[in-house]
Amino acid sequence: MDEIVQRHFLTRVIVLAAFLGLFFGENPLFAQQDASLQPEDPFSLKEIQGLRLSPNGQEVLFTVRETNLNDDRNVNTLWRISTNGESLPTRLTDSEKDYEPQWSPDGRRVALLSVRDGAPQIFVLNLATGKMEKVTNVPLGISSFKWSPNSKSMVFASSEVNRSSYEQATTAKEKKGVVIDKMTFSFFQLIRNQLFLSLDNPSRLWLYDFASGTSEQLSKDLNVEDYSWSPDGRSLAIAASSGLNNSSRGIFIYSVESRNTKQILQNKKESDLEYYPTYSDPFWSPDGKSVALIYRRPKEAGSSDGSIGIYSLNNDKFSVIETKANLELYNPAFHWIKNEEIYLENTYRANRGLFSLSVKDGTLRRIGETNGYENSFSFSMDGRQTSFVSQSMQTPPEIFIAETPYRTAKKLTSLNQHLARFRLPKTVPIQWLSKDGKQVEGWLFKPLNFEEGKAYPLLVMLHGGPTFVVADRFEPYASDRGGWIWPYPFRLFAARGYAVFVPNYRGTGSYGKSFREYSDEFKEPSDDIISGISFLIQKGIADPKLVGIMGHSHGALLGPSVMAHNRMFKASSFAEGVGNLITSYAYVHGRHNLTEGETRSGGHPYDNPQRYIERSSIFHFKGLNTATLLEFGEQSAAIMGLEILSSLWRQGVPHEMIIYPKAGHNLTSPIQQLESINRNLDWFDYWMLGKRDSSPTKQDQYTRWKKVSDDMKRMREGDQGRSNRTSK
Repeated sequence: MDEIVQRHFLTRVIVLAAFLGLFFGENPLFAQQDASLQPEDPFSLKEIQGLRLSPNGQEVLFTVRETNLNDDRNVNTLWRISTNGESLPTRLTDSEKDYEPQWSPDGRRVALLSVRDGAPQIFVLNLATGKMEKVTNVPLGISSFKWSPNSKSMVFASSEVNRSSYEQATTAKEKKGVVIDKMTFSFFQLIRNQLFLSLDNPSRLWLYDFASGTSEQLSKDLNVEDYSWSPDGRSLAIAASSGLNNSSRGIFIYSVESRNTKQILQNKKESDLEYYPTYSDPFWSPDGKSVALIYRRPKEAGSSDGSIGIYSLNNDKFSVIETKANLELYNPAFHWIKNEEIYLENTYRANRGLFSLSVKDGTLRRIGETNGYENSFSFSMDGRQTSFVSQSMQTPPEIFIAETPYRTAKKLTSLNQHLARFRLPKTVPIQWLSKDGKQVEGWLFKPLNFEEGKAYPLLVMLHGGPTFVVADRFEPYASDRGGWIWPYPFRLFAARGYAVFVPNYRGTGSYGKSFREYSDEFKEPSDDIISGISFLIQKGIADPKLVGIMGHSHGALLGPSVMAHNRMFKASSFAEGVGNLITSYAYVHGRHNLTEGETRSGGHPYDNPQRYIERSSIFHFKGLNTATLLEFGEQSAAIMGLEILSSLWRQGVPHEMIIYPKAGHNLTSPIQQLESINRNLDWFDYWMLGKRDSSPTKQDQYTRWKKVSDDMKRMREGDQGRSNRTSK
């Protein structure tokens, strides 16, 4: 039996799990899949984060993220479990505000972040005594930390308050007028978006010493992005920026002993109008003689692409590993355990797994056969064992342990076995040819009780990014850090009889550099989407008279354009979208316009306004009758949504716009997420199928939607009457 079969041959372990009833709830082997999926049920998913294998490989630490709908919050709990597969998980701490656990290298303590006292601080648990100690008290909290190799200290990153000149001036007592710098000013500052404003806060490194119990700030002029310890604990490799306006960025080596900083790689540019190479994500070779990193060539700085570069500290030489495969780094994670081999966790063609990369010749070898999503790999100190999270569209996430590299695999948890009682729709990958012959891939959520030869109402979902890939994971439109990006209810739609089509169209990451690039950010992606819909119609799966479309972020920029130029959609729903490229040019800061916006649009709108008009969906809604739902966060792109709303209203298109209070680009409030789920379910049922929920609490929305339909009909008829009189 080969390794691939062995890895998935888990019968013995599953039987053992059946006997033990591992971790929360009834056993899935004996559960009946007869429960209908309800809007609240997706919130019962237990997400696994912060996975850490102990240095000796005998235990795993992890964070479980759960949703408390009643209290409108997400709860984190820390757990530990033996890797022998014969015991139940136990709670590590009793707080619901702890996360990011890390073993000390000697295995005697666990450090973690906690918001139990307000801003995130580091707490350390002594495993022998059970004593918990708070070791930091930083005003803005801790964003990350890492143990030193000898377990005697740790380094952590924390932000400093650095209020922008605009924020300072507009909150001053004098109330004087403020000079605006177009290169750096955006509308996010105008609406006081705190997430955006916090980007002005530099991140500094601190060293905490356990013997003295004191913290010391390191290299005070560096704005730190990432960092890692050398194997001997004498140095830190730091990706950071420094100098006036952070104009010099690159990789620095900090000596803990001498307190000196040396820059080894620099990506300084002469002006804001130029592309420049970037260096990020440094990590050390096991022998401490080299630092590896992600290198992005000029004009790749804003993309998901990049190469792995290695800087030799012995001869101050930098070289790039030229792989012999079509490798696109997509949210990579690195584990350099052997000098000649790097373990690379990466997403490839919407699947995530572990790869082996030869440092010498760039040979790339897949470890195992990944048909799904395996992430959060953590290795024992000797590199002989690894723990990871495994999931797929059909299988919720659980923790596994394996001997490196995958000689055996063992399932340790059954956190989400309660989901086995639900009748979940089947999800399958599909492939089709686009208009230019390019092969494109995506996902199809089949309706429950799917019948071959029967045509179903079709909903099309467009992802954001545009490089974000909808991968083979249980919650496909979610972040590795937890939670939905936007809560479009794929499975609930399928449970109601819709077919749901999710294309990974041109521009999507993980399919290689050539697929991510396009000649026009609207044309090829639109062709991919429409050809995919046509493919499903030709296969007899989709009813051509019942097609809807939805999209978030970039998908809500692309989606309205697809809708405006292809009049096949009965209903639509877009979240956090843009419809006017001329005014969005004015909203964002000048640096973005010069380095990205003008490249995509072929110049600026004051030289070529017609080009911007052609690419702006709001100028192409005339004659459209697709009922359109718009959703926005108050602290995000709502001002842009008003422009889409105005065009829909004036062109007589049925519409509704929702603004979620205190929300940003992604909804994080569980109550708001549930509200959006219900609203979208009701919206498409009403406008596509003519269905109404009988709940008394929902009748007002149907009255409102009937009124807007009548009002928009009169708007169109009035415009037609005026047009007829003018033509006479």
